Amino acid sequence: MTLQAVADALDTHLPTVKREETVFLSFLNGVLIGHDFSKLPVWLDDLWLEYWDEARASYESARDNYGEFSENLAWKWRLTVRDIGKAAPTIWAVLSGYPTDRRSKRSISKAPVVSPIIYPDPQLPAGRIRLRGFRRVH
Repeated sequence: MTLQAVADALDTHLPTVKREETVFLSFLNGVLIGHDFSKLPVWLDDLWLEYWDEARASYESARDNYGEFSENLAWKWRLTVRDIGKAAPTIWAVLSGYPTDRRSKRSISKAPVVSPIIYPDPQLPAGRIRLRGFRRVH
């Protein structure tokens, strides 16, 4: 279904459907790729999430080439092209933020990169910070 057909079926406007699609795909990307489970009322099995990690690796190696992406997944998961053709459009949409026919102007964030914690050097003297320009008001 096109977005216009969905909007007509729901008796709403096209931008509303597009916005909801974008929000939902972003949410799925955050859960399945970013592993943000804070808003989920269910448990996702690690084995199932590994499939999404493999899909993300295929997506990144395909460099925005949907055909190469679906072929990589079919080979990795030992599926026929016909079988992967049923699931690949949805997986592609979750990974890219848009269905296969539309291009994204922005990319959905990938798994968050955690920066290492930098502890202060204990041999450096503790300094004082003096704030200037503040007046006490009583």
